Amino acid sequence: MKLKNAKLSGIDHHIKGLRPALQTMAELGFSHDQCLEGTGINEQQLNHPDMGISLEQEFAFYRRLIQLSEDPLIGLKLGQAYRLESYGVLGYAILSSPTLGRGLELANQYGELSFSHFKVGFEIKGKLAHFQMHQVQALDADLLTLYESRDASAILAGILNTLGGEAFHVRQIKLMHDCEAEKSAYEALFNCPVSFNHSHLEIVFDASILKHPMPLRDADTAEYCRKQCEVLLKKASQAESWADLVQQTLRQGNMAELPNIKQVANSLKTSERTLRRKLSEEGYTFQALLNEVLYHQARTLLDSDLNLEQVANELGYSEAANFSHAFKRWAGMSPTQYRHSKS
Repeated sequence: MKLKNAKLSGIDHHIKGLRPALQTMAELGFSHDQCLEGTGINEQQLNHPDMGISLEQEFAFYRRLIQLSEDPLIGLKLGQAYRLESYGVLGYAILSSPTLGRGLELANQYGELSFSHFKVGFEIKGKLAHFQMHQVQALDADLLTLYESRDASAILAGILNTLGGEAFHVRQIKLMHDCEAEKSAYEALFNCPVSFNHSHLEIVFDASILKHPMPLRDADTAEYCRKQCEVLLKKASQAESWADLVQQTLRQGNMAELPNIKQVANSLKTSERTLRRKLSEEGYTFQALLNEVLYHQARTLLDSDLNLEQVANELGYSEAANFSHAFKRWAGMSPTQYRHSKS
């Protein structure tokens, strides 16, 4: 049996996805203020029911956690804090499913409603079940390590919490990132062989456990939550993302002479005021989107043979020092450190 993943849409990651991570960091001795420093996210926003955050803000948040913790295994620790309830209506749809297998089918079908940056896949081959996650966008090595470790840890913790004392045997785990030096720590946590540098994440376990009944199974609740997931997914896929339109417009221009917000608004046949309002409703600012486009291009140029002055010039900076300061704000490291991390 093979289940096809739904088409990915432009769903923004909800700010509530940060809460379990903040909980773990607090237990490690780091305050919310420390974790949010330099991210453009404040404490008040955490309690806003409809608040979204930009991709740049989310990346800045997790880079901040890496910097604060100085722990290569921080992703594994963060994942332990995520419970199915953390995922809102999708989590409750899974919890109220008749069996674990049906719950994983829902995770596959509505995975875009989760906090993950990966596309979910799920298939059964003989007596083994294969839960897979594939990259949908390029991630820096540090973020790939954190996100993948977090998601693998969260998935297994969620299944174990759901099954209670029922035996759950993971046969093997394949990971995309390179963390061979920490192999023993991964295998100790997951209690199975772990290998790295694969094309996708894959968790292999006995398919027989898929028949295990969910402890909170309820047909009416499950159907209601499933319909709500369908509504949310349809709404997101039909909604026109102003943030996407702005980034598309910016990428079409000369990186050294990118248009300002008024010029972008004119290109999109709207007013500057309306564009600012639309972006704000989606949880973005024009400057954040501009920085995201510049940061993406900066990494591409830094991966080339151009020297630092040439990279800065390509991006419209009059001095390499100004570019270096900007890049450090985006990446949490200098351009030179970034190049060393890629070598």
